[in-house]
Amino acid sequence: MHYLLFFIYLGLITYFLPKIPFIRKSGLKNGEIRLLLLLKIFVGSLYCWLSIHFYNPHNDMLSLFRDAKLETAVLLHSPANFITNIFSNYPWQSGFWGKIYDVIYILNNNSIIKVLAVFNLASFNNIYINSIFFNSLCFFAHIALYRVYAHIYPGNKIAAVAGCFLLPSLLIFSSAILKDNVMFMALAGIFYGIYFSKRKFLGARRLLFVGFCFFCLLVIRNYVAAALVPALFAYWLHQFYGTSKVKTFVFTYLATVGILIVLPFLDPELNVGKIISNKQKEFLEIGLVNTQLTTDTLHYSAADFLSTFPLAVNHVFLRPYLWEKASLDTVIFALEIFIYLALFAYCIYKHQKKFKDIHAFVLCTIIFSVSVLLIFGFIVPAYGAIIRYRSIFLPFIIIPLMNMIKFKHIIYKNI
Repeated sequence: MHYLLFFIYLGLITYFLPKIPFIRKSGLKNGEIRLLLLLKIFVGSLYCWLSIHFYNPHNDMLSLFRDAKLETAVLLHSPANFITNIFSNYPWQSGFWGKIYDVIYILNNNSIIKVLAVFNLASFNNIYINSIFFNSLCFFAHIALYRVYAHIYPGNKIAAVAGCFLLPSLLIFSSAILKDNVMFMALAGIFYGIYFSKRKFLGARRLLFVGFCFFCLLVIRNYVAAALVPALFAYWLHQFYGTSKVKTFVFTYLATVGILIVLPFLDPELNVGKIISNKQKEFLEIGLVNTQLTTDTLHYSAADFLSTFPLAVNHVFLRPYLWEKASLDTVIFALEIFIYLALFAYCIYKHQKKFKDIHAFVLCTIIFSVSVLLIFGFIVPAYGAIIRYRSIFLPFIIIPLMNMIKFKHIIYKNI
């Protein structure tokens, strides 16, 4: 029965999704849309199969699926309890910030489980069918990003498609039923909503949409949401007040650093150094893993962060190495990062002038992505996890580099 349902849902979604106006207006042909969607669903199904048969049985995706099955049983027997139990059975902290943290923590753990529990009603508790539903939703995020970059770089469709859909680690981890996938959807929604807004202040509908996406991002990765604020603010200043692009971003981030220095004096709980070091501590408490990295324990001092900075850069931008002893998939990701580094070096060598002409929105997404990746470098002590977290931010860095190269010219020249 599950096999039959799988192909029925697959056929229906593949047929109807390209007809949705938001997707149809992307400019991609129906055949291209269906091919990209089928590729994403195939990779998602393969990830499900590997998670069941090869990965640790306590991996994140299977843990979410098991919890969702329990919630589905609650939904079927007591719908009211399904709604109300999201905030029950949790010890609440005292103080305003403690309660805010508790709400975010609870939603982070339970929101995606609740969604999967609803999916289970239609999939009859089948993870492969759930993967179809989940990837169909995430496909809108890919389309949203594609529409943004196709508008910024109208003459380079190949780079936009490759960067938004086909980067290997992005394709793999954005096709899995993981919280990172929700973060990707939230970021794509925010960037789409902000970029195509022609007004100084968002209209009611767009504000609700962007606000909802930002709330989802805050729930999934609150420090990513915090890192997004100065980048978007700098872009907004430049876009609507005509300020110098580079100066606006420089002064905005200098002001941000100043605010972060002052905050602990107003409220000790808002010490960014303490927050980051606590996040690192949470990761270290998980225990040793196969892809463990040597890292220094962070404390609250600026000297600690400065001394650890080179290590953070190494972990997030260079690892895994090609010669690292690991599995085949790690070698593939190592080759991927090597190609990106080679692309970056080539663009610096051949296209230095194009860096000066970079679009303000692209600059916004690059600075934001680099800042978040550096945070990952500080707090995540395993390159396996870094590969997964990094994958979501690669399009914002790689697509601008790919657009410095005229792929059509290269292709036609060699035909």
